[in-house]
Amino acid sequence: MRLLLSLKSNPMVKSFSRLRFPERKNSSMPLSSQKETAPTVSGVPESWSDIASMLRDLRGHHGNLSFTAIARRITQNRKKQGLPDSEAQVGRITVYDCFRDGRKRLDARLVLDIVFALTADTSERHRWESLLSALQRRLTAAHVVTVTERVPDAASEFIGREEHLENILLGGLFWISGMPGVGKSQLAFEAARLFKAQDNKTQALLADLRGFSAEGPPADPSAVLDGLLRLIGVPHHERSVSEEAKAEKLRSILQQRQHLLVLDDAHSVEQVQRILPEPSGLNVVVTSRLHPETAQATADHLVGSHWSFAHIQLDVFTDDESLDLLSSSIGQARIAEEPEAAASLIHAAANLPLAVNLVASRVAVQQGWTLADHVSLVSARQHSLRLNDDVAAAFDASYRTLSPEVQTMFRLLAVHPVALLDHECALALAGGEVEDPESALGTLVRHHLLTMPRPKRYVIHSLLRVHAADVSLDNDPPVWRSQAHARLMANIVTRAWSAYQMITQSQGKHPRQPRSEVDLVKMSQDQATEFFEDCTDLLLLIAHEDSQVAGIAGINQISETMVGGLLRVGRFGEALALHSKALRQAQDLRDREGEVRARVDLGTVLTWAGQFRDAQHHFGAVEPLVREYPEEEVTMLNAYGIVLERSGDNVGAEQRYRRSIELSSELGNWGMAGFAWNNLAGLYDRTGRIAEGRHALEQSVEIGSRVGDPFSLARGLANLASVLISLKEHEEAERRAREALSIFEETDHAAGIVVAQSNLASSLIHRNLYSAALPWCQRALERARQTALRQHEVTQLNNISTCQLHLGDLNAAGEHARAGILLADEIGDPFEQGQSRKMLGDCLDKAGDRPAAVEQWRAALGFFEAAQSPRADPLREHLRLLEEENASSPGAWMSRSP
Repeated sequence: MRLLLSLKSNPMVKSFSRLRFPERKNSSMPLSSQKETAPTVSGVPESWSDIASMLRDLRGHHGNLSFTAIARRITQNRKKQGLPDSEAQVGRITVYDCFRDGRKRLDARLVLDIVFALTADTSERHRWESLLSALQRRLTAAHVVTVTERVPDAASEFIGREEHLENILLGGLFWISGMPGVGKSQLAFEAARLFKAQDNKTQALLADLRGFSAEGPPADPSAVLDGLLRLIGVPHHERSVSEEAKAEKLRSILQQRQHLLVLDDAHSVEQVQRILPEPSGLNVVVTSRLHPETAQATADHLVGSHWSFAHIQLDVFTDDESLDLLSSSIGQARIAEEPEAAASLIHAAANLPLAVNLVASRVAVQQGWTLADHVSLVSARQHSLRLNDDVAAAFDASYRTLSPEVQTMFRLLAVHPVALLDHECALALAGGEVEDPESALGTLVRHHLLTMPRPKRYVIHSLLRVHAADVSLDNDPPVWRSQAHARLMANIVTRAWSAYQMITQSQGKHPRQPRSEVDLVKMSQDQATEFFEDCTDLLLLIAHEDSQVAGIAGINQISETMVGGLLRVGRFGEALALHSKALRQAQDLRDREGEVRARVDLGTVLTWAGQFRDAQHHFGAVEPLVREYPEEEVTMLNAYGIVLERSGDNVGAEQRYRRSIELSSELGNWGMAGFAWNNLAGLYDRTGRIAEGRHALEQSVEIGSRVGDPFSLARGLANLASVLISLKEHEEAERRAREALSIFEETDHAAGIVVAQSNLASSLIHRNLYSAALPWCQRALERARQTALRQHEVTQLNNISTCQLHLGDLNAAGEHARAGILLADEIGDPFEQGQSRKMLGDCLDKAGDRPAAVEQWRAALGFFEAAQSPRADPLREHLRLLEEENASSPGAWMSRSP
């Protein structure tokens, strides 16, 4: 999931650029000690049920005193205050009722007496008195509601969401959910505008439920019902009934008149269900930051056909939609002037509609600023953990509704340096700070502060990460973040080594051993593969941090597990950067084994990338040292052999392949032995020793089958296809190439796919099926370029030139042959240098320029001879015949055709 990588400095790990005064009390106190203190009263509860819950916590902290004992203490305390027995006496059941959920009201005096009976603390009683007073004010404010039939005017042109609008206008029940700022209310209001426009007899009624509003507590459902009924003309005496009767009255009118009801910013399923207990047959749109099925943990009883809302989970904009929104404010001409800056601007806003709209508004009014200036401003603000005030307020409205434990989990997520994290990383971050991380993560998903694209995988929006970091800066000491990061680092290194060892062993190879203490964990092969697929970006980011364990650089700890994984997916540039830095770190620390491993890895990557001269430099430097580390020597010998072979030193290549086979067999490293047999077969095929090549491949395929490694098997099948082409068994070669391609595609092995596609194309070319071969050549060329496989890129340029030549497109064929020459000369592979010149000569000859063709053929012959390729013999014979022809008829082809 590479789109989620951000290689910018992680603001949670490094120093922050803004100074804040922390709000956490006693932040110098150890966290474990803080957890042992008595529960404190903080924030304003939303209901009497919250008070009951807090009373239960208080009772638990004070030894779960029996309700009878609490009642006895209250009675005694009241008598000490001089109250008569009739007022002082309180019963056990009366006390018990205060601890039950579902109460719509409680006796505030009794609650305070319970608190004092449990704590004997006058100051605690005073705090609870303030708390109850605030709750009463909150409940009073909840009865002040906003209902209207006037749809707010659109602040800007409405962009996108066409399919959702079409569905809503067909009528029915819709629940729109999504993260803060994603445009839920705007979609509902646009639907209301269109709904009213399509039929003059219908109205749109809007009620603000204030679920996540800074303007007041969530609206009381009974007050909303009363306001809606008043809006549509129901007289007061008909509204002076029970809540249930008002709900039924509203339902009846909405159904009769076919009005659209918009309930904006719902706080919970329960809030909506009290307004519309039976909404079937109505036209209703609910917006909420919560998913309808998970907005309330106790809402299982709401599942049923009568309460079936179609769920619209709103996502952020696409790049095109964000650009459309930006264009609607500043004009297309402005974007056309600075297209890259415009793209950077919407990227900085992370395609969040609210953020894009605010950026667009600023650009529209800020005269004299370029779009690049705005990009710099937004980037600088985010780097210092500052979001636009409106965006920050929208996020904070959700954050404030979370429990303290879930808030802690949210802040910890900012320590994670990339947007995607898996379950294990989340648990490592939670550590001992979050008692129930599973529940906390689930709550964040329900609140759309996290998304869960698949089970146990979480994604946090980039702007939410900035907000989480900002909130943490205000509330958490730096050591808290450092400890979380250390837990994450230890977890990721442990799993990297565990996954690497599992994958290597499954290939029948001997894995490296970690050089610092690592508690390996058990993984299946699928789990190991999935780990590297999900966590490669995270590994790269953590690897480049400056850290050491037992004198080993953090980058060496991680890079030593990653060469195979990066090569498999074709991420050669990142592999080169990683192993180059690992080499420098090992040299700086005088880490001899680290230097050997880094040079072997770096040389291997350079070999795959076709940079043979640089690879030879590293292998030459490490060859005198590597004998102390036999497993590293096996790997080095294989890659070094490829380098020498591509440089024309076939004798040196064969010696190293055979030494690798010998040493691998001694060590029982059969996977590497199979790899060496496979390389040896390729050498034999290129030099015309076909029978020996087939025998070597049989050894490779047999080992691949024995160790049960699909990659080894596919590699052998792909190269067997090449040998079969040399044996003119082209149909069998095609079959083997297709088998190999299927396996490589299943494992998404970039280089393997290119090789299989190339050999498949070659089998078709040798059967003169050029039209069928050309698309395969083009696919292989594109894949080779995407993954920087320059050696394979040359091969495909030559194959494409061959197809185009026989299909009559001489100009294109010549262009591809010339491109092949340039790249082959850069790489320094004599075989491909010869093949490219042979192809150019064929193109020139076909175009009637035989003298130029002969010049290219002679150059090609020299390269084929240097590579000891059997292709030298037929080319040499062809040139001899041409010389004889020219000798018998002097000048017949020495002058160029017009």
